[in-house]
Amino acid sequence: MERVKLGQHTDQQIDAEVKKNNQTKRDIDKDKSLSKEEKKQQKKALDAQNHTLNLEKEGNRIVNQMLKDLDSIGERQGLQVSDFTLTTDATNDFAGIPGIVNAPVTGRDNMFVAQGYSKEIFIDTNAQLYRGMQNGSPSVEAEDYITFGGTVATHERSHRDSKTEAERLSDPRAFSEQLRVLKKFGPQAFKSSKFYYDSLRETGARTH
Repeated sequence: MERVKLGQHTDQQIDAEVKKNNQTKRDIDKDKSLSKEEKKQQKKALDAQNHTLNLEKEGNRIVNQMLKDLDSIGERQGLQVSDFTLTTDATNDFAGIPGIVNAPVTGRDNMFVAQGYSKEIFIDTNAQLYRGMQNGSPSVEAEDYITFGGTVATHERSHRDSKTEAERLSDPRAFSEQLRVLKKFGPQAFKSSKFYYDSLRETGARTH
């Protein structure tokens, strides 16, 4: 269970910190004053730090490209990498938090806003979209998932930034905004026209 806020470090800062942690692990191995269990626990903590840093680095890469795609059609509308947070276990990461009526479920929602809790746009690392943005799929390249991810981000921006509570809670309104941006991209922005038109149809069906 982990939430990782993006945009906190540059790639260079992350690489330097990981390198430093790996050197510290080697120093721990050589430290005769530490017991075997102490070495294990200290190295485990450093491994956890490296894992978080690498999650941020990968998330930064994907979201930066996603926002670059939105920029290309003038639809970024102020979104920043630091607006996004990865959740590695949505079911448990949000359980029991005051203000969240229905906790998200791992793998169900690609992105979501926790209404009444924060302004972050959460990305579920276990959902199909994020995995596609990382590695693509047999029929769709990662670049297409990332471009589509930009439209999902505009959907969540509608939930987060709309003026009234009724507008913020409206799924049809958010899907309408996503559909508008998807149409603005057009099929030429996607390597797979089938993926584009399937996404267009599925998004359009949820605007009512």
